[in-house]
Amino acid sequence: MENPKQKAKMYQCPKCHKHDLKRIVSKKNGKPYWICQGPTEVCDAIFSERDGEPLLLTFGDPDPTCPCPECNAPMRIVKGGQYGDYWSCTAYPKCKGALDIMPDGALPPLCPEDEEHGPMRIRPGKEGMRFLGCRRYPECTATLEIDGSPSKKQNGGEA
Repeated sequence: MENPKQKAKMYQCPKCHKHDLKRIVSKKNGKPYWICQGPTEVCDAIFSERDGEPLLLTFGDPDPTCPCPECNAPMRIVKGGQYGDYWSCTAYPKCKGALDIMPDGALPPLCPEDEEHGPMRIRPGKEGMRFLGCRRYPECTATLEIDGSPSKKQNGGEA
């Protein structure tokens, strides 16, 4: 028979590698999440939960050839995110810049209506189909199919 006071499995924070993670249940929506127990000045990591365990992310090395569209700092690939892998600004949490990774591993194309809007975002569409939309939506409604061709909506059809 299991001891009810048996200590729960401990997880080390993959961001700072110094402190353990603590499971918290949100008072707002009742969903559990995990936080680093270190001081927030040292590590402010927060992780979602999947199957009762923290959804641990792995961080790639900063890539100076991929600047953040928000602050121009180098970005790095984050693997294991709730919605898949993505590029994240190395200045996080001061900068929340993030970019999707296309199915072929490339960065998304720039907005076809105004390149200053930056790389497009992968967005959910009807019936599970995904498409690329301008990151400045609703100000800009430019869309592309994932393969880079103009969407049906842009060509006058229904998306």
